[in-house]
Amino acid sequence: MGAFRLLFVLGEGGMGRVYLARSPGGRTVALKRVRAGMAGAAGFRARFAREVRACQSVSGRGTAPVVAAEPHAAVPWLATAYVPGPSLAEAVHEYGPLDGPTLWRLLGGLGEALTAVHRAGLVHRDLKPSNVLLALDGPRLIDFGIARAADDIGLTGTGLVVGSPGFMSPEQVAGKEVDERSDVFALGVLLAYAATGRNPFGSAAGPELGYRLVHHEPDLTALPEAFAEAIRDCFAKDPAQRPSPAELVARAGAHAAAGPDWLPAPLTAAVARQAAWVLDLESRQEFGPPPTPFGSQPHPGQPVPQSQLPPAPYQPAAPQSRRPAPPLTGIAWATRGPLGRPLLGLVALVPLFVMAAGRDAVDAQLRSPDPDLTPASPGWESYQWALDTTWHFSLIGPLLIAAVTLHVLRRRLAARSTAAVRRWAGTSVAYWLLLSLTVLVSAGWLRSALWAVDGSNKPPALELTLGFGLLPLALLVPVALVVIVLAVVRAFRFRQRIPGRRPTGC
Repeated sequence: MGAFRLLFVLGEGGMGRVYLARSPGGRTVALKRVRAGMAGAAGFRARFAREVRACQSVSGRGTAPVVAAEPHAAVPWLATAYVPGPSLAEAVHEYGPLDGPTLWRLLGGLGEALTAVHRAGLVHRDLKPSNVLLALDGPRLIDFGIARAADDIGLTGTGLVVGSPGFMSPEQVAGKEVDERSDVFALGVLLAYAATGRNPFGSAAGPELGYRLVHHEPDLTALPEAFAEAIRDCFAKDPAQRPSPAELVARAGAHAAAGPDWLPAPLTAAVARQAAWVLDLESRQEFGPPPTPFGSQPHPGQPVPQSQLPPAPYQPAAPQSRRPAPPLTGIAWATRGPLGRPLLGLVALVPLFVMAAGRDAVDAQLRSPDPDLTPASPGWESYQWALDTTWHFSLIGPLLIAAVTLHVLRRRLAARSTAAVRRWAGTSVAYWLLLSLTVLVSAGWLRSALWAVDGSNKPPALELTLGFGLLPLALLVPVALVVIVLAVVRAFRFRQRIPGRRPTGC
């Protein structure tokens, strides 16, 4: 490809395929070939040429400089300095979320990189974990420039989405014009992912995730508190309310910065092995395949001549074991499952409300001397404590209000503090316990009413109340017992899953 010899396929994305390549002088680069479909689009080459010139002017810290390009070749390509190191996506997948000074270094480094990109008149438009490389001297932002060229010629209208689901700004999702502030929103999502291993807007499918990006607030409860506050305004729906990358750099600088070994020890060792392999490759004519400590194997396609590929893939001497995904915390844990959805309580509250409304009539019939209504069991009066209509209404009314209130607050938890999330979780536990106990008490009343009378001419009020309550309560009693157990377990665990304050590590 030009003067470069293609060695290995490093990866592939929507814009094209990336190769590890070497110049005649032995310099190692990452060379990206644009997809043929994009290259053939009217106006793409001219726009791409302008973007390449702009990219070549980007020379700030935290970027991979462009070293060569051929925008007018049969297949346009772009070569940047090769950065030995995993992508943020690979690092989090293999070693788990980042923390402490590493997060602040990531914030400061990417803020500096975006400042340089924006100064050159570029908007990245596809800021995501796979476009951030973790080098020994700091994070590097890659793959800027091509997305703007694709967007400007209208390739989004042909089915190519410029941007990655889950890492797009609200205006980008809505198809509106985007500028540098769109990158700031995407940076906030990326940093929350780095700190937790999860997208702060959840893991729903494309349309649902897009809706959340536009209308919901992110879940930042699992982030270190100081770090969450530093990036919270990146998620402002109004672009004018978002901070500039320079402001984010200043915020990162106010915290203790990581030293030269800014990455966790296992990551540092893996990056060092890959860097050593590249240095050795540049000094030799013959070469072996790169180490793959991050789980990313070469692409199975055959764009590189087979004679240039090694006979067998390299097996690391001591492969790193993958860390399991971190447990759910914060809002994700508090709102998961049936107990995280208070409106499900209406399944019990509706029949309870109807039964309570008919209790006066039932109680009067049970105490009447009507010969058609004879006691079926002399022990029915032992349940008299459950027949107090006022007492029953005093629970069902607040429970109904609590169900609606908790549901409304649930939709707004992302914008609340960790303490507010803890209060919501504790209140929801109390709500489910009280509702379940009310179901059991009402089941006792129903049992007493069924035992209390034996007659073929039961009054309509009695027939309606007993008939309407019999089947629902028969089904709800075992459910209520299970809910009580789950609520008690949840009560003991929610302080652990929703910590009040987390150490920031700096």
